[in-house]
Amino acid sequence: MEKAYKFRFYPSKTQIKILNGTFGCVRYVYNHFLDLKQ
Repeated sequence: MEKAYKFRFYPSKTQIKILNGTFGCVRYVYNHFLDLKQ
């Protein structure tokens, strides 16, 4: 039998700003290398 765990995350305003910046950079790098691959 497999078990699954669900987690919720309620970030503060400061954490939201940091996460948005981090995911923005990750999205840019991912799209850049995806474009190079094509």
